[in-house]
Amino acid sequence: MLTNTRRIALAVVTACAIFGLHIGAAQAQILITVDENGNGSVGGNPFTGVLLPDPSNGNVPALTYTFNLNGNTLTTGDLQLLEPAEGNGILSEVIRFEVSGTGSGSLVFYSDFSALDPADAGALADTGIPAVPTTPIALGVESSPEGNNGFTYVPQAGQPGFVNGFTTTYVIQSDTTTAVPEPGSLALLAVALFGLSRRRQAARAKR
Repeated sequence: MLTNTRRIALAVVTACAIFGLHIGAAQAQILITVDENGNGSVGGNPFTGVLLPDPSNGNVPALTYTFNLNGNTLTTGDLQLLEPAEGNGILSEVIRFEVSGTGSGSLVFYSDFSALDPADAGALADTGIPAVPTTPIALGVESSPEGNNGFTYVPQAGQPGFVNGFTTTYVIQSDTTTAVPEPGSLALLAVALFGLSRRRQAARAKR
């Protein structure tokens, strides 16, 4: 027969077990955006890439985004992005995930400038594709052959870019030399244009 004290203790242990399972099942969500001109964000905060010497590419400067792992582990490797040209994928970008010895990680953005898209010339990531890939390799197909390409990548355990304990979504923008407006910025722009249009209509009506 359970005493009141034992009943309370059992209830507490059960509650802790259920609560622990609930916490263990939930994972933090992280949204990381990057483009090939050094513009990015992590959870809405600015995330800037700069040209740094890259040992894996013969110390040629490469567009590098660096972040603190805060004790977490990052799966290294390459995400290879293909362009859907004539039904066959042409390798156009490589996103390389690396770990340094100081507890930080890096996302290195390599892009191969295409003469099909002159507007893309001069992006910081246009340093060419590394000759030797880093394994493991994940493949992705961009949204269009040329132009404002994009790819959303959510790595699973064992895939490049996976961070333990987190569900990380990478939004990679390529073939552009300017920052892509955030959805919120686009909405504000639409409101501003709508207001300008209404003012012009009102001015014409007074004439």
